[in-house]
Amino acid sequence: VLPVQPMMAAGAALAALAFSEIIIAESTSGDRTIVSATASQTTKVYRMTLQAGATGLTVLIKDGAGTTLQTLILAANQFIGFDFSQYPWFTTSANTAFILNLSASVALNGRLYYIKSV
Repeated sequence: VLPVQPMMAAGAALAALAFSEIIIAESTSGDRTIVSATASQTTKVYRMTLQAGATGLTVLIKDGAGTTLQTLILAANQFIGFDFSQYPWFTTSANTAFILNLSASVALNGRLYYIKSV
């Protein structure tokens, strides 16, 4: 049995909510804005995949510039996946960006599926 999809969990109309997808292709250290802030809206991340380049990398998943939601320590060429869930893996505060902070200038690739609050 497949898990309940997040769009359907609250009984919302499918037409009103749809996932947005972003391809992650970063290679510069520091804060990298993945989803820009939107006035009065949060970002809810329901699926994300990441793969580090040839060198290990520490990735901070951040709610805006200040709050770290999770720290990932990836080995060289390591893949990590946050698969679809009924509940979001990460939720930003209203008016803040979803940011990945890279500890070094190393390739980080992946995909992100999210919904902005309505």
